[in-house]
This record gives sequence, C-alpha cells and structure tokens, in this order.
Amino acid sequence: MWLLVRANAVAEAPDGSATLAASPDSGERDDTWRWSVIRRRDAAGALEVVAETDPAHVVVVAQERPVRAAAAVVLDRAAGEAIVLTVLAGRHLAQHTGGPWRRLLGEGDVLVVEGEQADSVTVTGVSSGRLSVVRLSATSRLPLRWSP
Repeated sequence: MWLLVRANAVAEAPDGSATLAASPDSGERDDTWRWSVIRRRDAAGALEVVAETDPAHVVVVAQERPVRAAAAVVLDRAAGEAIVLTVLAGRHLAQHTGGPWRRLLGEGDVLVVEGEQADSVTVTGVSSGRLSVVRLSATSRLPLRWSP
C-alpha cells in the first residue's frame, strides 16, 4: 500500500513537530504502541525526521540521502517492511518502479510504502535536494502495520 501525505495536510504539535506515521495512531485502536516517525525542525531550522520505536518489536534504519537533479534513487522494500520517505529539500518525482503510479513531491511531503509483498519506488530529482528514508521492519515474521 502506498500513502502520500502532503506537507500542508500534516497537523503540527505546539512545538512544530508532526507525527508522519505511527502504529497505532490513537488509543482507540486498543493496540500497543510499536513505532512513530516524526518530522521536526533542528536548531538551525532545517527539516529532520526521527524514528521512535519499541526495539523489542521494530528495527529501524534511518538515513538522509542527497538527490541530484535528474538522478534516480531506487528504494527496494522487502516484504513486510515499511518505508517512510520524506522530502527534506527540493522537488522529486516518486514512482512505482514497475508500474504507472507516480507523484511529484515537494518539501515536507511524505510517502509511506508498506505491504506483505516486496516492491520498489524510484525517486528522481527534479531539483537537487535531500530525502529522509526511514525503514522499519518487525523483529518477528509478521508484517508491520501503520496508521497515517
């Protein structure tokens, strides 16, 4: 499943941070919290993305990646893994590597990709910029579930 959340659609907390994706997203679900991915501004005012997890249940690998104009970055996602992709700077075209789905992403936009079958997303720089790529995988054989 793919979910695109535009930067202006994410509600910010009083401190300016915003939860981009989490499991679960509210107490009404009666599920135990496992992970959250949060966007905030660092001391210099630049966007950054951090992941908070229950390490007994979720493994996280987070990185910032530069993207050059017209250069492509392919992100392969393993079955059951979730990827939270956030544009920190620039404009980029994200598309399903094997299909017709594609969207233009700008600063602060978030793309969440998850599912029980492996797939990949290709991100091509329309302009130079930076991406945050947060990969979340379960410590068990069960696929991760998320809530926007």
